[in-house]
Amino acid sequence: MKKNFLLLVFFIVSLNALAYTRAENIKNKLSKIGVNKTIIDKTIELDYEIKDDFSEDFDDKMEKLQNLYAQDNKNFYVSDLIASGYIFSDEKDFNKAKEYLEKGEKYNEKFDNLLNKVNLYTVFNKEKDEKRYKNELKKIYNGTPVMDLLDFIYSGIENYRDEKLPNSSDDLPFGSFYDENTGEIINGIADDDDENDNQNMNFEESLDEINKTIRNSSKETDKNVEKFRRILKYFSDEKNKQKFSLTDDIYRNLELIMETNNIEKISANDGILKALDYYINNVSNKAQDKEFEFTKDREMTLYALLYLASATIKDEKVYETYRQKLKDTKVAKLLRDSETKTNK
Repeated sequence: MKKNFLLLVFFIVSLNALAYTRAENIKNKLSKIGVNKTIIDKTIELDYEIKDDFSEDFDDKMEKLQNLYAQDNKNFYVSDLIASGYIFSDEKDFNKAKEYLEKGEKYNEKFDNLLNKVNLYTVFNKEKDEKRYKNELKKIYNGTPVMDLLDFIYSGIENYRDEKLPNSSDDLPFGSFYDENTGEIINGIADDDDENDNQNMNFEESLDEINKTIRNSSKETDKNVEKFRRILKYFSDEKNKQKFSLTDDIYRNLELIMETNNIEKISANDGILKALDYYINNVSNKAQDKEFEFTKDREMTLYALLYLASATIKDEKVYETYRQKLKDTKVAKLLRDSETKTNK
């Protein structure tokens, strides 16, 4: 999903209550339907290895998942992961994704089945089915914080919508694709031309475009403050987290969107030193160890923004003090550990 770091918020929810890891979610879900401990442990291990990322080693990851799934076809967590790979990666395949979602549907919970179908039909531009399952979810959850969360999820799914579903693509002119919804052959070259136009902008025009994007995002964000307030408050309850499989890493990523903009507000109103103090004392120390690989991108972005912002401190001694404080934060340590593992 595209990361929106411009969410202005007027509250901060404590992370102290977080205690529902991905491992606990997998264990709870699969043990209920009789999957044995060995398979559950293997599922947890593979889930933490893949980290929801199919951008690299797609075939290898799929092979591991399919081999594990073959050991127990009740393991809907793995069949859902396989389907996700065919939905959200560059190796999109509607039929395979649908097949694996249907394999797990018997054992999965209603909420997850409905959301899985929204994911599938949204990404593959099947608007009639997409609307159908969104309406089903809306009937159940309209007016609740769950619906607020779903709206946020839907906006992210849109970023994966497949605009170029092929149909006899070998017979189409270069740069064209078949639009399944309209039956038209679309020239896909225009988007490239638009990108070239953007590259030809002078620096002032480019800055104006950036400013426009930021201001529009800020205005959109202002409309959603209450929505995010309800989401985090509702899912601070452990029972609600478990019911909807909203694990700590998902909650932390939502929280980091909030924290980033709260820190931007502190910096604008009270100065960079206050913003740094807030981050060091209230945000970094709540980063999660085991789930860190699932939240690392947002953690790293916020850390980098503050590290770079610290360069504006004029007093050399104060600058060195805060630079060291940042390097001593839990996030910095986890980032170093992650880099070391990656480089091995």
